[in-house]
Amino acid sequence: MKMKLGHLVNTGNELDALLEETFKSAFQFKLLRVARLAIPEIKDYFKAIQPIIEKYDGKAQEGDRVTFEKENAVAANKDILDLQNQEIKLDFEKIKLSDIESNLASASPKIKIKQLLALDWLIDLEA
Repeated sequence: MKMKLGHLVNTGNELDALLEETFKSAFQFKLLRVARLAIPEIKDYFKAIQPIIEKYDGKAQEGDRVTFEKENAVAANKDILDLQNQEIKLDFEKIKLSDIESNLASASPKIKIKQLLALDWLIDLEA
């Protein structure tokens, strides 16, 4: 599956929420395989963005937010967008939404439907 790096990074919290659910063993293995592909890409993104933040004197804010002085903001945002627009390829088959539902070990999952919708790169919502 080809996708933009920024799309993967922006759905990292949703992926974490899905991975925290308890699934039947075989399905859990399938999810862990995807995580082994996705998580290194996300980590590499955060390593690659650090020099951009330093170059433009970014200031850490609440959470993962960073702000830049007005004179640096346009250039910093351009460099960040260039990084986020990098195309990556993750080799896996999408997971059917019905498979998620049928493999949940708990009758009351913690993940919310809006989190599942954000994972459109992972979940086939039409199957």
